Amino acid sequence: SVSAYPFAMTFISPVSFMLLLFYGGVLNRRGPCLALKTTTMGCATVLGLSAALIARLDPLVDGNARLAAATRYVVGALFVFRESYVQLITSQHWSFMSSVLTPNQSSTWFAPISGLTSITSALSAMGVGKLSGMWGL
Repeated sequence: SVSAYPFAMTFISPVSFMLLLFYGGVLNRRGPCLALKTTTMGCATVLGLSAALIARLDPLVDGNARLAAATRYVVGALFVFRESYVQLITSQHWSFMSSVLTPNQSSTWFAPISGLTSITSALSAMGVGKLSGMWGL
């Protein structure tokens, strides 16, 4: 069977582009503070509703091939959205930092911040792997 991962990956850049366009429009209409709140709540809602839907469908999947296929599509769409949302969050936070720091402060802090986020991401990934094993996920 062919992996769905490469297929799903092809949708991340276009969806990221659409999310960034949407964020830009909200930013122009509502300003930075409300744009950040609106997109954060919107994305949290999408993630929460998707998780609730998957949790609801999960017990029913074993006996129903059609429902299993539908659940795989929901999981695939959620994967694409989540990966695209990461790019939106990154853009929002770098934009925020750029708006509150002077150019001199930016040149001092951006490299260490970038390095620290990379290290934190790697440590988090290792931690999630260990926790998943401990909790049997």
